[in-house]
Amino acid sequence: MSVINLVFKSIRTSKFSLNNFMPTYTFRNKDTGEEFDKMMRLSERQPFLDQNPQLEQILGATSIGDSVRLGIRRTDDGFREVLSKIHSNVYKSNLADKLSRK
Repeated sequence: MSVINLVFKSIRTSKFSLNNFMPTYTFRNKDTGEEFDKMMRLSERQPFLDQNPQLEQILGATSIGDSVRLGIRRTDDGFREVLSKIHSNVYKSNLADKLSRK
């Protein structure tokens, strides 16, 4: 079994699932000014606001772009190790050139 298949198999069999991710919304209490975050489905947001008229949703800035590609942070050693394993198992891979560049 190839390294790539092993990685995908481990993702599928772990508790990690894209279905487990829900958006986080920031709310402000109009009376007290308190701000808090709450994770919920998109379909749950409007009923939550209807049940709590003292709350308003605060819209924040979203992250645009990949922080690694923008040069804000570097890839971690674990990811580079996975790339090196892929390179060692894939014939005619050019990952060695990319991994050696800094």
